[in-house]
Formats: sequence, structure tokens, C-alpha cells
Amino acid sequence: MKMASATLRSVLEALNLGLSSNGTLHSKTMRLACSIFTTIQAVVRGGAAEEYLQEILPCLKASASYTGKLLFLCRRDRGPHYAEEPTLAHDVLDTLAVIEQHNVGSCVSLLPALRKWIPDIVAAVSEKVDSSDTETVPAWVKHVAAASNEAPEGSEENNRTRDDGNPDNQVGSVDLTQSILKALPKASREVQEAFVCLLARHTVSCFEGSDYDEGVGLVHLICRRILRSKASLSGSLQDDFTRVYNRLSSMDDERFQATILLVKEVLLPCEK
Repeated sequence: MKMASATLRSVLEALNLGLSSNGTLHSKTMRLACSIFTTIQAVVRGGAAEEYLQEILPCLKASASYTGKLLFLCRRDRGPHYAEEPTLAHDVLDTLAVIEQHNVGSCVSLLPALRKWIPDIVAAVSEKVDSSDTETVPAWVKHVAAASNEAPEGSEENNRTRDDGNPDNQVGSVDLTQSILKALPKASREVQEAFVCLLARHTVSCFEGSDYDEGVGLVHLICRRILRSKASLSGSLQDDFTRVYNRLSSMDDERFQATILLVKEVLLPCEK
């Protein structure tokens, strides 16, 4: 882990100074970063001892910060689209979700190390969204969907500010959903629309795969916490949520009546 972190730092220094414009180097470095984050996920899921996590925490925090800056530099330099960008962004968000799900106290400071780069991560994860990218719902999407279900709009949990500036406070530090929601307004309109389309297509996948709780959570997240006006809707988003609306309506299940109305009122004004 120390060697991988040191390698990331060295490459970033070269990229930051403009000493290398080699696209192959960008790609290889992102693949290295991907391996770091998938390793972190495996360690956390495997129930690693707290002492071990404490020992490698400085390297984890450094690697997280370096990875965020790597995505920033790739976008800043306006080079070609790298296939590894969305993959790395998904790996980063998946790792944060796994840490939050497993309540790993040692790793709560990873999100503060990445918070500065969350807008770049959101932009990268939204790159070139198509249907083939959304057939499998990532861990982080499932996590934010569950969080949205647990903290409905208007609840104290949803409305309170969680970032209290204390890196040792687990609730304040590890809140992936809140960090994404804070980052979205800083992104360009194109990135915002692409991100919402990404979530919308995962919503379709959830309902088509009978993952109804996750689908409902994503509907509420998109409609109540991201979208603020009907003017924000693109044609593709209308199409995706028409599929959600038709799927829910065909089920004739009273549990989903509130969700059907929400989709109809917010996303399908033509149905009113």
C-alpha cells in the first residue's frame, strides 16, 4: 500500500507540472488507483482488524487525496476521454459506501480527504452514460438509495447539517449522499443532467430487476433532493421515468402509490 501511494504521488507531481502528456501514463495510473480502492473494499468487507486499519490509514488517506487530484488533472488538461475515468470514480464511490455500510471507524476520514474532489468524481462517474453502463447497479447507488429511503424528505435526519468539521465524528464525516448533493450544484449543467440520467437509468434497472426498495429510494432522491424544476428535465430523462411510471402502474400495488404520484407530478407533467 505504501509503494502504491508513493507511486501515485510521484506521477501526480509530474502531471501537475506538465512534465508528461502521455495518455498511457494517465490510464496506467488510474488503473493503479482502481486497484488501491478495490483492495480497500476487500479489506473492509473481510472484517480486517481495527489495528491493521489504523496502521494503513495514513496511506489510505493519502491515496484517496491523490486519486481525487488525479481525476481533477485528467479533466483540467482536457485530454482525450479515458475509459478508466468512470471506472475509477465508481470504485471511489463504492469504497466510501462500503466504509459507511460497515461502520468502519478507522476509515471515516477518507471522505474528508476526498471531499475537495467530489465534484470531479461526480463528473467522471457521469461520463458517457449509456444503457450498457447501467445494467448492474453499483454499490454506491444502492447505498444512496437506501439512505434516501431511511431519511425521507422533511425528516430531521434529511434536513440537518452533518458536516460539523470534526473528522472523528462518524456521522459528520461519513455521509456519501450529503457530499454528492453538496457537490452537484458546483458542477456544470451538462454534468448535472448526465448524473441525474445515470441515476434514472439505474432506477429503471432496479424496478425491472424487482429491486423495488432501491428503486423507490432513487425516485425520491432524484425528485425531492436533486431536481428542483421541470425545466431541468431532458428528453432522455423523461423517457427513463416514463418506463418507471409504466412499470409501477402496471403492478397495481398500493405500496407504490405515493411514488407513482411523485413521478407523475415531478417528472411527467404531461400526464397531469
